Amino acid sequence: MNLVVSGVGTVRAEGFDFRTALGPRGYKYLPPASQFFLAAAKRALADAGPRSLEAVDPERRAAAVGTNSAAASLHDAMDRTVIETGAAELSPATAPYFSINLFGSRLATEHHLKGFNLTFTSPRVAGLEALQNGGRAL
Repeated sequence: MNLVVSGVGTVRAEGFDFRTALGPRGYKYLPPASQFFLAAAKRALADAGPRSLEAVDPERRAAAVGTNSAAASLHDAMDRTVIETGAAELSPATAPYFSINLFGSRLATEHHLKGFNLTFTSPRVAGLEALQNGGRAL
């Protein structure tokens, strides 16, 4: 059985330039939290070693993501937009990220994770739930 576990832990914002880590194309209109998340995942996969992901069939690749507030600032901005100018003024690029599941979905799409893609959002314990359920899936 091939097992690759990467990305367990945290990445601090200080000194982490997620825009440089992602590169110049394809991320400009994503919410900053999504950009940060994808760059952190990219770093975790790089730390796992070259071709570690490719060594596993896409159907056996999966992600369990835990977050408590990834979309909080986006939700605040959306609320302000709707209150001040109306829903028609919401950005079509960021509006889908109202659903917290889109953060993990983008990760799954980029890395061909076809096993499962779970997003946990329980207050204070989302990360723990992600680890528990990821471990249970093994």
